[in-house]
Amino acid sequence: MTTIRRAIEERVRGQVPALRHVAGAADLDAVKKGRAVAPSAHVFEVSRTAQPNSLLMAVHQETTDSYAVVIVVANHRDASGSDSSDACRLLRDQIATALIGWQANPESAALEYVGGHLVDFANQHLYWQEVYRTTGTLRSVA
Repeated sequence: MTTIRRAIEERVRGQVPALRHVAGAADLDAVKKGRAVAPSAHVFEVSRTAQPNSLLMAVHQETTDSYAVVIVVANHRDASGSDSSDACRLLRDQIATALIGWQANPESAALEYVGGHLVDFANQHLYWQEVYRTTGTLRSVA
């Protein structure tokens, strides 16, 4: 079965053709070392939380899984006067359109937008992180 992270990666790749490269966290290291393909997006899980168990003699916990999409764009002004923040905003909007309300698998709820922030300016690139979350349930019977 495809993981939620992998499903998000595939969804972004298929729905946002302006991205030249969509990958996981491992490729982000190469980008930070100056071997960037821009524009690109890198998808990885950033947190998992769970509510307390609600049953006796069994387990029933609601979980929240959060996934980051780090967008990388070249940091320079183009001939039209646009800069990296404009390019990043367009990609952020396209990724949001692809992910918000989309259900990555039948066991999890549709994705919700959590927020985003500037990560860094480095190696002539802008790095922006968007976070999306989904909820699910852990169950077991003793």
